[in-house]
Amino acid sequence: MVFIQSIRVKSYLLKYLTYYHHTDPFVLTEKNRFGVFILNSLRFSYVTRTNKYLIKGSTDIMKIEIKEHYERSFGINLSPWHQYQFNSFLRDEFHDRMIDFVSYRYTGKKGEIMPALLDFCEKYDITEDDLPLKTIQKMWEREKHRLNSSLLI
Repeated sequence: MVFIQSIRVKSYLLKYLTYYHHTDPFVLTEKNRFGVFILNSLRFSYVTRTNKYLIKGSTDIMKIEIKEHYERSFGINLSPWHQYQFNSFLRDEFHDRMIDFVSYRYTGKKGEIMPALLDFCEKYDITEDDLPLKTIQKMWEREKHRLNSSLLI
């Protein structure tokens, strides 16, 4: 028997994940870090205590296929907290890939960052509706600053 569970994922992160793994439905497995994260987040039941962990912005539904032996061992529920954490996990991975991709193509001149960011968005089929270009540019600046400041210490 196979169970299908639905979770909310930011639309640009779902497109990023879809580039590397089939997500319609996402088959739960221990062979990739995303599946392991979700597997470790499964619970038999959960009580929603707060709406504090709502995922804001444009989200899509990702269906997860949970095989019966995982359901018996781990459960079938993903709490809002774990969905929030999964989005954070994906976002961190997304930022790392963005830094690697753009740094390789960026030559250092001030106006040349935009073509590299556009190529990155095109690679993962991310549109302006999913993630505005100004937002991804700001993400780049913050991540680059964070990396540079950590190298100075």
